[in-house]
Amino acid sequence: MYWELGGDLDGYLIEHGKGYGEQVFRLVAVEHNLTPSLVYDALRFYRRVPNSHMCGNLSWSHFRLVLSVEDDEAREYYLDQAVLRSWSVRELAL
Repeated sequence: MYWELGGDLDGYLIEHGKGYGEQVFRLVAVEHNLTPSLVYDALRFYRRVPNSHMCGNLSWSHFRLVLSVEDDEAREYYLDQAVLRSWSVRELAL
């Protein structure tokens, strides 16, 4: 759900310009009963984890935790390790 929402937002922002970002985040948040920060995280999720379908056994909490990792390779490493080792969110946070 969050990855698809992020994809929709990304497409909208590309088509209409980034100047509408804050307004769009607030409107989408109200429409989906989410916080604007969660909507922003959905966009970052889409942009930073394009192959999210390959990590099927990870929860949204796993993904949110690694969104702050700027380095693409490091982020992929942690996601791969979480899948391979069946890490909980707490284990991934360590």
